[in-house]
Amino acid sequence: MREPTSPFRARAFATGVALTVAALSSCAHAQFTAPITATDGPAFFRINPYSGGSIGSGPSCSLSGTGQDGLNFLNQAWWWARVDGEDIREFAVIQNGASVSNPTPNQIRIEYSAGAGRQWRIVMQFTVNTLGGNAAELIQRLSITNNGATDVGSLSVFNFNNVTLNGTSSNDLVTRTGPNELDFVDGSNTLYHGFYQPVNPSSLAGGVNLRGLLTNNSVDNLPDGVLESGPGDLEAASQWSVALPAGATQVFEVRYVAIPSPGAAALLALGGLLASRRRR
Repeated sequence: MREPTSPFRARAFATGVALTVAALSSCAHAQFTAPITATDGPAFFRINPYSGGSIGSGPSCSLSGTGQDGLNFLNQAWWWARVDGEDIREFAVIQNGASVSNPTPNQIRIEYSAGAGRQWRIVMQFTVNTLGGNAAELIQRLSITNNGATDVGSLSVFNFNNVTLNGTSSNDLVTRTGPNELDFVDGSNTLYHGFYQPVNPSSLAGGVNLRGLLTNNSVDNLPDGVLESGPGDLEAASQWSVALPAGATQVFEVRYVAIPSPGAAALLALGGLLASRRRR
């Protein structure tokens, strides 16, 4: 069976290329021991950007407002993409030899070189901020620059979050509280919230097994709306469908806010003010 071609991972077409990729991967692992962390006061985010593979389930992560031993509010935060009309499925944005850095203590930056046959520069950033009251904010940003000479007429990009409020994943509830917002609530303690807020997506979904649409062997588009409201192990996902002309850059962003206390609306508004000041 022919292996599907992915623009988002390094492929070795010759022995020399394979050795170069292996060397780059070794350097990245030597500099940063996975998992990698980012902190802002008590806010803590951890992820392993090397795991999962381009046709796997993607890396896992954790997010807490009270340090690395605090309750986890997010089991996974990652990106998938495909070129419509060319790719036969969605691919996780993963590549051996990625350049990983901590530009600031609260930020993780992952930069990918050109994928197989496509001269793209892809930069993924995770920025964690403390909002007070043990609340934490995670900004997830992906930028794709087309450095080639060929226009991409239709690019589909997907963000996926697996929510785990109160350190558990089995009893979440979700409602759509705006065109670009989902509110996840813990079924056993309704003071625990997780707000998922993509910036101007083409579609936004909440429910179970959304990741299955990204990891199966076929092309899938994300349905819009709350598919299952819970209680259950609920997930959030968003999709953007854009053009990527030669020389152009497209930026995609999601904000996830974990709130483990009353006054969710007030803290959410405060988080917006802080984010506008801290984003780079």
